[in-house]
Amino acid sequence: MRLLLVALLAALVAAPATSDARPAQREVIPAGAGPNRLDLDVEAVAATALGMRALRLHDAAGAEVPWLAIPSVPGDEHWTQARSILPIKGTKESSGFEADLGAMSEISGVNIEGLPAPFLKRFRLEASGDRQHWTMLVAEGTLFDLPQDELRRTRVDFEPGAWRYLRVTWDDRSSARAGKPRTVWARRVAGAPVEVVLRVPAVVEARPSEPGVTRIHVSLPGKHLPLRAIELEASQPHVLRIAHVTAPALGEDGLRPMPLGEGTLRRNEQSGVVASDMRLPLVGPFPADSLDVAIEDGDNPPLHDLGVTLELGPLPWIYFEAPPASPLIASFDPDAAEPRYDLEAARTQAQASAPPRATWGEWRVRVEKPVLAPAIPLAGAPLDTSAYAAARAVPSSAPGLASLLLDADVQARSHDLVDVRIVDQAGRQVPYLSEERDEPLALPLPALTAWPAGDADEPVDARVSRYAVELPREGLPESKLVLRTTARVFERTVSLVVMRPPPDPRAKAWRDIVAQATWRSADPDAAAPALSLVIPSVDTTRLLLEIDEGDNAPLRLEAPELLLPHRRVRFAHPGGELRLLYDNAHAPPPRYDLSLLRASVMAAPATDIELGEAPARVADPSRGGGAKVALWAVLAAAVIALLVVLARLVKREA
Repeated sequence: MRLLLVALLAALVAAPATSDARPAQREVIPAGAGPNRLDLDVEAVAATALGMRALRLHDAAGAEVPWLAIPSVPGDEHWTQARSILPIKGTKESSGFEADLGAMSEISGVNIEGLPAPFLKRFRLEASGDRQHWTMLVAEGTLFDLPQDELRRTRVDFEPGAWRYLRVTWDDRSSARAGKPRTVWARRVAGAPVEVVLRVPAVVEARPSEPGVTRIHVSLPGKHLPLRAIELEASQPHVLRIAHVTAPALGEDGLRPMPLGEGTLRRNEQSGVVASDMRLPLVGPFPADSLDVAIEDGDNPPLHDLGVTLELGPLPWIYFEAPPASPLIASFDPDAAEPRYDLEAARTQAQASAPPRATWGEWRVRVEKPVLAPAIPLAGAPLDTSAYAAARAVPSSAPGLASLLLDADVQARSHDLVDVRIVDQAGRQVPYLSEERDEPLALPLPALTAWPAGDADEPVDARVSRYAVELPREGLPESKLVLRTTARVFERTVSLVVMRPPPDPRAKAWRDIVAQATWRSADPDAAAPALSLVIPSVDTTRLLLEIDEGDNAPLRLEAPELLLPHRRVRFAHPGGELRLLYDNAHAPPPRYDLSLLRASVMAAPATDIELGEAPARVADPSRGGGAKVALWAVLAAAVIALLVVLARLVKREA
């Protein structure tokens, strides 16, 4: 049975939606016959992410064209100092200098040292071989050295070229003149391999978050990418915040966020000129096709309109010798074996060469990402559903992989999700894997109402505002209560209290303070930050919110919000009617053979679905249904009969 299940699920996950079994194919346009260099673009990187062995080149007649993947691991950088630095004729809006390297040299970067800090300057960089004809290398760039902000950039990179003279023109319209630098260094290409790095924009989506944290979801162009950093772009003039990067990764108990990197984001804008360091280095591997970024906002408003640039590398480049006919066809077959070409004997010469660059053309055959094939039912063992107090319909979905959100009712009434089950119409279990996402599950709560006077069993303090917070369920996991106000300038002590019943009926109820914080806002021109209070799991749906107003008017509070953990279950939806069962304290943890294919299931795309509204009242099974109720009724009748007989015997004896 286990082998059959594994085989069926493997077919379910791996079966492509298209009947075209050909590998992906794309045109390659050589620069000419003979040696060529082909750099990978983002689509080629995604197609070869599992290994360069997937690549094959063919000419127009179908003959295979040998190729070599040349690593772009940089050696030691070689820098040469400019022989002389001369100022250029300035204007009211610009100044600058020219640097003479002394001889023509293949260079790919310049480093300007010795300008007095602090400075933040826009510049234009040009190069020449004869000091008469100038080529634009950088039309508009920014260099800066701001020690107080820990921001420094005095180096600029550009496309390699043979030059002798460099000319830097400063933009002085919004800043003081920078003067002449002490030294200018140029990075020589000869003897130092140029590292190939690809920078591509990513698709960014804002995600729900708790107060004080900005969350975004970053979609990657593929899986297993050589991603080494991301760089964020913000529109706010000043940024100084800590950011964390995670990606969904497989653990023993399902899909969980895995930390990939963290760092401090810095941005300083002065008179429209920006100095920034928003780069976050990452550590791989990256099996997923998405990343999540959480930014600690502190007392600042959330960041908005964020952009992300992916930094892929170092990447190899492709050396090949093109036949006269063009274009070539590049195919990407992930099942291909490692190629072996005689061209390998010329690797040393190929690596030292500088051939003209070929370019990528149009795709001839595209292979979409594998999706689930329809209607392959996978059923587990039958289940006694009468032992579960809650049963809810699972939303219908097309056959395939689905990811079901577990709402507040499930999280509150299940026993740490151990008793969650999915069953079909025949009462057979549908195997699933658990999944946890980084962002919280946000639930709006009813508007706050005044706490009834006298319910706190202590004298009423007119300076303390008391409100009732209504939770959707008792027994919720640890969560966060979010409060917002329209007030701008204030400082209050906020407490969240659970009124515990007394152990003795003659005693008073006692106050259990489960959360407390100081809520403060001092900027009259900005909205007050929201307050987040951590709520432990409590056995009540009603909490007492107390705000010490001092001698001030009460704060105007908006309807609160509850943030729960974002938990899901991932399963193969057969397309028919399913039910979600939970609330069974005696259920053991589920054990499904599906866990053997955890990596495949979690890597496949899934459709997100959500449960409908939870029922207001569910029958108690203890509980176990009509049979157990009848049993208790019979036992009660027997006890009553025995008591009657006993009473008669006692009466006769008397």
